[in-house]
Amino acid sequence: MATGVLTNAKVWYDGAEFSPFMFATENEYGVEAIDDTTMGTAGTRSFAAGLKFHRFSDAGYFEAGGTPDIDSTAFTALGAGNTVRTYSRDGGAQGEFAYLTRALVSRYSPFDNGVVGEMHKFTFQGANQGDPLFRGPIIHNAAVTATGSGSEVSHVAVASGETLAGTLHVVSVTGSGTIDVVVESDTTGFASPTTQLTFSQLAAVGGGYQTSTTATTDTFWRTTHTISGFTSVTYIVAIGIL
Repeated sequence: MATGVLTNAKVWYDGAEFSPFMFATENEYGVEAIDDTTMGTAGTRSFAAGLKFHRFSDAGYFEAGGTPDIDSTAFTALGAGNTVRTYSRDGGAQGEFAYLTRALVSRYSPFDNGVVGEMHKFTFQGANQGDPLFRGPIIHNAAVTATGSGSEVSHVAVASGETLAGTLHVVSVTGSGTIDVVVESDTTGFASPTTQLTFSQLAAVGGGYQTSTTATTDTFWRTTHTISGFTSVTYIVAIGIL
């Protein structure tokens, strides 16, 4: 992917897409530098790699009562833990790389530096809650109207000792019903697919997060979905391997 101006980043939290209301996002991924300097060091301190961390901060224009209801989503998520978050750089189309994790939302400011005559802004911040930050492709981002499978996306295999993670965001449903989403792997063509991740069933907009440590040599990935009752569902799935 070439360099580019940031104009259409996508940010999903559970069953809400925040990006249509946002004008800025900050995503930090780092490792603690732990001082391990010992006697006899010749004038320069030494540091060892400690624990990794991920922090994020999103800013946008306040919205309450809309679809999605940004204020309600942010207010409810504060301190609740395990909020599913996926961030993608430009458009969020299938095959685009994303960053995904579960996070603790630690700060929500519904009146961010409120000044009369200016736009009503909000900020939404948090950090990882024991789950790593994964990086990998979006393997589905579309509306579906019936039970079926998405198209395949090429990605790396899961080696022994690695973890596969997936995030699910059901952002829109029509009617009443349920949807079950799984992630499958295979060789190209999916003649004999293997289920790698099974998300919990959803009966409304919402999010899901699953991990697996099962190794595979498969390098093609897709989603399948089973719909009952709904006439249309829009969902996003991203996967990462670490």
